[in-house]
Amino acid sequence: MNNSSEEEKPLVLVTGGASGMGRAIVERLARDGWRVVMADYNGELAERETQVLRAAGLDVDYRAIDLTDEAAVRAMVQSLPPLAALVNNAGIFDERAFMDVSSADFRRMYEVNLLAVATLTQEAARKMADGARIVNIASRAYLGAKNHPHYVASKAALVGYTRASAMELAPRGILVNAIAPGLIDTPLPLALIHL
Repeated sequence: MNNSSEEEKPLVLVTGGASGMGRAIVERLARDGWRVVMADYNGELAERETQVLRAAGLDVDYRAIDLTDEAAVRAMVQSLPPLAALVNNAGIFDERAFMDVSSADFRRMYEVNLLAVATLTQEAARKMADGARIVNIASRAYLGAKNHPHYVASKAALVGYTRASAMELAPRGILVNAIAPGLIDTPLPLALIHL
């Protein structure tokens, strides 16, 4: 049973939290005193990383989930106490020349990099207390880049969505921001799905 100090820790959900930047975010937030739930498509990896972090004395749990499954997202949010923060880090990347990108490629990129974020953000915001925080991990690619136009477009859309949702949630004191990192050495540039 948790003691009162454990129960008072703010709760944050980090998507794509089992590897790469998401894993680093999970660990940093846990070390800073947050209760962290990592949500990841790769349940085995999420479980393994959770055990590593718990062995270090950190308050981390995980959920294996396909974030494009709206019913699963709703069920996950309902299973958790209200979040103090949400980090939308999960995403996919696919390198493909401009003339080779199909409409199916665009749909898949938007489904994961934008629509999954929108679904989770709406569900989380319904339960969040006023003053909560939402951080969306975009990419510097939103400014334009070669050989992945569908990824560029999805991240540009995410930046726009961040601005729009920030305006909508501002009356409740919920801050919504996007971070747009440049190239970072993680599995994502290798075109691995990381949900």
